[in-house]
Amino acid sequence: MASTHPLSPVTQKLRVIREESSVSRSPFTSGLFQAWIGQFHDEIRANEKWLTELDRAIGDADHGVNMRRGMEQVKAHMVDLKGADLSSQFRMVSGHLTSSVGGASGPLYGAFFLHASCVVPAGKLELRLGDFASCLEAGLQGVVGLGHAQAGDKTMVDVLIPVVTAFKSMSRRQSSAADIFSEGVLIAESAMKSTIPMQASKGRASYLGARSVGHQDPGATSIFLLVRALAVAATRLSSPEVKKPQTNTPKLIP
Repeated sequence: MASTHPLSPVTQKLRVIREESSVSRSPFTSGLFQAWIGQFHDEIRANEKWLTELDRAIGDADHGVNMRRGMEQVKAHMVDLKGADLSSQFRMVSGHLTSSVGGASGPLYGAFFLHASCVVPAGKLELRLGDFASCLEAGLQGVVGLGHAQAGDKTMVDVLIPVVTAFKSMSRRQSSAADIFSEGVLIAESAMKSTIPMQASKGRASYLGARSVGHQDPGATSIFLLVRALAVAATRLSSPEVKKPQTNTPKLIP
């Protein structure tokens, strides 16, 4: 059976904050990028065992430890992100993940951040939300170009496609970044769970054939954590009254 979880406490809180928020529309900034990456580090650490459990069912049981190793490398170099423009920040994260995350995930995450950096003009410290959505779309294209996965192949692409599509559409609304990214969490969560009944067509999981059915894809799950980290970071920056929990981001499973 797949490892699933109820709507997490942070996801529930984001939904409430989104409903109550009256924050004006705000751009994607270099400060938000740093907060996003820092939060993603916390998400990965909190959910390392869950990612490993998912990968044990259909892979090499190393996705959790690999992602944790990569994000610890990024975290150790967070000081390098300060003062850098957005394009440089994306490239820095890409380089660290490519070099330190084992398996296929390192190159795929590296491609995502590298291709996203390519559409950001040099010197930019903030982007309109529509332009940020275009960055994510470029990142998605980088992942697809490297891994050749399509929707329904039971990979990280199955979460990236609906999230990027939704962000592009929602960025045209008069909504705050926290609003849009929080809605993205719910879309990502649904897309992540949609991989459970799929039969894998790419990666090691594809060797299992029909036996891959009934298991949630670990790569899709770590992308969900990436999206959730973005929403948490944006919400905290735009709503100072919302205090950071005393512990790391709550785990998504017991």
